[in-house]
Amino acid sequence: MGNHFNIDDLEGLEVGYGRFYWAPFKEFDLRSDHVVLMTLIQSLSKRRGFCYMSKPKLAGYINVSVPTVYRIIRDLTEKELLEFGEDKWFKGVIKMRPSPKWFELIERIEECYASKKVDEFYH
Repeated sequence: MGNHFNIDDLEGLEVGYGRFYWAPFKEFDLRSDHVVLMTLIQSLSKRRGFCYMSKPKLAGYINVSVPTVYRIIRDLTEKELLEFGEDKWFKGVIKMRPSPKWFELIERIEECYASKKVDEFYH
């Protein structure tokens, strides 16, 4: 079994390419596993507004242990980067999505790219 994902389980995930921004590391004092999980949750929440996935499946996607996913979610919640639906638990999965705080940073980054002022953002 393990933490490896099956390509057939990628329903709802935008595959092909992804954007990985460096700014969240500095802005929110995050580690790489935090940013990878946030990026995954953001992608999985696009279709239905929330990410509906179990912690074991999330762990498999980013190749970490389930306790690590619990820790990352706790850390992101403490930093107010995740928000949860009213009915947080739905069929054994957590209903969550990135918070407005996360999206505000992503929007600022994308505006810098669009205006070709990326250097200003990172310096």
